[in-house]
Amino acid sequence: MGPSRAGRRRCAACPYEIGVDAWTFHLELLAELEADERAFFERVRQRTERLRSLMPAWQRTRTR
Repeated sequence: MGPSRAGRRRCAACPYEIGVDAWTFHLELLAELEADERAFFERVRQRTERLRSLMPAWQRTRTR
């Protein structure tokens, strides 16, 4: 991803663009993953469960 319009990053191989805030968040997630993979995926699991609990029961699906 390289610089693009103000406040955006752009893929060099395609027209995809992402906001700088989203790009920064992506880099932070990668750093967390590389620092401690097991803890990262545990946080992802917990966040997924928390978000799933906010959905109405009839919309919830389980893939386990």
